[in-house]
Amino acid sequence: MKKYFLLVAIALFVTACNNERKLLLPQAEISVLTTVENHSPVYLFFNEQSKDSLPEVNRKNTISSTSWIFNVDKRISLQKAIPEIIKLQAKKDSSLHKEATSQNYYSYSNSQKKELAFLPFTNSTYQMSAPKKGMTLYFTKNNKVTIVHQQDTIAQNIEFSNIQNTIHQNLDDVTPELSFCFDKNLSFNQYIQYKVWLYLNMQKWFVDPNKTVVEYIY
Repeated sequence: MKKYFLLVAIALFVTACNNERKLLLPQAEISVLTTVENHSPVYLFFNEQSKDSLPEVNRKNTISSTSWIFNVDKRISLQKAIPEIIKLQAKKDSSLHKEATSQNYYSYSNSQKKELAFLPFTNSTYQMSAPKKGMTLYFTKNNKVTIVHQQDTIAQNIEFSNIQNTIHQNLDDVTPELSFCFDKNLSFNQYIQYKVWLYLNMQKWFVDPNKTVVEYIY
């Protein structure tokens, strides 16, 4: 049966086969994009009956030739959401009907403007492990960042605004290979806030947001 969704400030109400489901969107204060053309939806629902269960995935209306919008409930942890997203990325990439121009986006709510926003992540790939080399920016649950270089901790509990200065102060003008790492226990809400911030700041560290970036979840 045909499915549709309605944005109500910070939630999607999804109707399928006469059953309504509520999906709470992640929130951030800046809109990266506000429109996406030629798209189809993917939903990852939070299981309210059993919080330790895997998210319920619904991709019945996805079309491989379109861009996919991933609507992920903000209460789901990265440990549970990312493995499902990896599978979905693989399904789309292996499709014979995939268009080279199709993209992947996360949906979220702009908490300031009360509008639906989108964050591209087509160039993000995921590994459920720690990186083995380079400089690591590890994003924690307490909204701080730990910086590690060659297995040595450079700084802990850094505020976002001080990351760039801390990197340059410790590397003597050498630009390292940067890895972005996230606590597996982060909620998807926290993750999207980090991702939006990273997307807007990656070029400051000479990282091209249009190139493939591996993100480590552990």
